[in-house]
Amino acid sequence: MMTLADGRALFAAVVIVASCVPSVTAQQPEAGASPSSASMERLRAALQAQQFITGNGGGLLSPRPDGLRLGVLTFVPPDAAGQFISIKVPIGDLVSRAAHSVAAAEHRSAENAARAEVVKELVEFQKRTTEIRR
Repeated sequence: MMTLADGRALFAAVVIVASCVPSVTAQQPEAGASPSSASMERLRAALQAQQFITGNGGGLLSPRPDGLRLGVLTFVPPDAAGQFISIKVPIGDLVSRAAHSVAAAEHRSAENAARAEVVKELVEFQKRTTEIRR
């Protein structure tokens, strides 16, 4: 599930990438050169002039030094022979989030129960005051 903050960060990244892409214009091949060699020259020049967007020293698509993050999972390079991949799972963070969610749900339930009790008492109070006035 994508949060609003994740959506805003993704939108900001797309805007930054789109604004950094240079405009592309058609170039005419040089006189006496074949169209394919002119295309190859333009490709070579474009590849040599590439500029990568960097955040913390790496390219936009390069993994961070601490690994590639996908949701709560972090994929890190293997650290032992014969390992294919290592995955880090932040158990402590997940457990604390779950405990916080349970506490918040209990709090909401207690608030709703108290609210229902107050409404019930107010209704009973109104009934008693109308009976006394008669």
